[in-house]
Amino acid sequence: KALVPSTCPEAESFFTMAEALDSEPSSDQDESSQAQKAKELLQQHYDTVFQVILYPKTVAMRLYKEKVISEETMDKVTTLKSDVVEQKLELLRAIRAIIAVDHNMLKIFASVLKLYTESTKIGM
Repeated sequence: KALVPSTCPEAESFFTMAEALDSEPSSDQDESSQAQKAKELLQQHYDTVFQVILYPKTVAMRLYKEKVISEETMDKVTTLKSDVVEQKLELLRAIRAIIAVDHNMLKIFASVLKLYTESTKIGM
């Protein structure tokens, strides 16, 4: 499905800040700081992220391919017979848990969201 990008300043802000996280901090303290920043960033932009996930099943499949989420998580999201809201909630629960372990996954998550959202003009 081809998506037509449009502007969403909140989403742009999330993507820009996620991309700005250091991939390789210079010390354990920096690593801890980056992990905290990643958690806070997702928390602060949770509503926006929730809104821009238009196709949670597609996003989940891509996140699995990118090794961000497990096959079990992907299966949960893609087999949920409930509405899109439940699929989004399941996906975001997994993302929160993963980011708590590896803050670098937030960057990958943000880049995947950019591929499947109509609400950003990031990457242009």
